[in-house]
Amino acid sequence: YKTLFQNQIFPDYYRPDSEIIYVENFENNSVSNSFQFEIGAELGKSIGIKFGYNYLDVFQIDEDGNHNQLPFNSTHHILNTISYQPINKNWKIDFNMTWNGEQKLITSDGQETMSDPYTIQNIQFTQNISKMELYFGCENISNFTQSTPIVEWEDPNYTDFNTYNIWGPT
Repeated sequence: YKTLFQNQIFPDYYRPDSEIIYVENFENNSVSNSFQFEIGAELGKSIGIKFGYNYLDVFQIDEDGNHNQLPFNSTHHILNTISYQPINKNWKIDFNMTWNGEQKLITSDGQETMSDPYTIQNIQFTQNISKMELYFGCENISNFTQSTPIVEWEDPNYTDFNTYNIWGPT
């Protein structure tokens, strides 16, 4: 997919005084290019495997024609799913793993940095009962959380306090 944005509102995160300013709309073009690929296979009659990859390229084109990568968008995403459903049984189990690549962030002093890539694993058990599905599961099995997602969280009146660099589960 390709999306072209015009007259986009985009905050100025690059100010050194820890302020986020909305000066005016960005009048040049912004672009989002997305490519997704997925492949799946059935192994026997009980096991299913899927692999998916998503590429996301989001940028602004400045007055000089340069492409400036926008922050807060992970470029690479990978999804894997393994499913097991025994033959002639009314239950199944699914395991999902999602990998999110690094993304550009802005520090409180207006500098660019990158987030860490991270992985989330989920498992779900589904039981079919008559015309109803009952399921339970566990999300984020490895309990991954972003450390210190909010800068200066203990003092919201501090000049470096900000919430705009939350890039993972909290």
